Amino acid sequence: MKQIIFLFSIILFFAMSSYAQPAGQKMMVSDASTVYKDSSGNIIKKEKFFEIVNAAKGRIRPVPTIENGKIAALSMKILTNEEMKENRMSGGAPNDKIVQKMMPSDDASIVYKDTSGNIISMEKFEEIFQSGKGRIGSTMELDENGKAKEKRLRVLTDEDIKEGEMRMKETAKDLDAMKGKKAPEFEGKDLDDKNIKLSDLKGKVVVLKFWFVQCIPCIKEMPELNKMMEEKYKNNKDVVFISLCLDGKEAIKKLLEKHPFSYRTLYNMKDAAMNDYKITAYPTHFVIDKNGIVTQASNMGMRSLLEEAIDQALGEK
Repeated sequence: MKQIIFLFSIILFFAMSSYAQPAGQKMMVSDASTVYKDSSGNIIKKEKFFEIVNAAKGRIRPVPTIENGKIAALSMKILTNEEMKENRMSGGAPNDKIVQKMMPSDDASIVYKDTSGNIISMEKFEEIFQSGKGRIGSTMELDENGKAKEKRLRVLTDEDIKEGEMRMKETAKDLDAMKGKKAPEFEGKDLDDKNIKLSDLKGKVVVLKFWFVQCIPCIKEMPELNKMMEEKYKNNKDVVFISLCLDGKEAIKKLLEKHPFSYRTLYNMKDAAMNDYKITAYPTHFVIDKNGIVTQASNMGMRSLLEEAIDQALGEK
């Protein structure tokens, strides 16, 4: 069955900024209207659905059916031994809130199309997307294994934009609630396979960015973040910059060859992003003070906002 994800990016303009900062992308979540089915297609309760999935110990994968940008149904797929192996390598199955397999990681296998359905390059796709100034969104078609196979640009309706703005407000409210609280612990490996834990960084100001390789706004902000690090914090050993990417190591390395990023990057960080930090829009940025307390949480990676939060955490303001 064809599955379509609608991804929206609301472009925000700031009078004091020299560039338009994309605020993030909409994620697909299940809600009260989602229908849950067992492996035979019978409708069951949500609790029973995840009881069966968890009891299967990786043998069953939840498969989403997307309608109008929402998860209309979750069914079960019994995996083969080869699929189980692939699933373990990719970092696990989706949880009950966010379908993690919706994150693509292989540019070469994706066909990009404009609003008329013409095949274009990924670079042209990004150019049109950015020039749309909030009026251009995209749809992503998944194959039967939940991997992206096509991305197509679409003109957003007023209703689309209104819904996107409402979701951005909800996300901002959730992030604001994290300020003043202890940052959730996370642990991961960087691209050199060196281990890192947040708790090991106590006594330093920690700047986090959550993202994934197919997130266009996440990529577009990288040059400005690199400049911020180089021009202001390059020699400051009291500040640590870490990016937590949802994708695997090889996909990230391939992207960074074309789009260098100065943050220390951790791979396969889906669990930290979606379960520990409850992130539903990307990119998302955090500033954590020397005592491990969140002082800034936002989808906006504007240099001025980050610098102000970092300097305050350092005690320089």
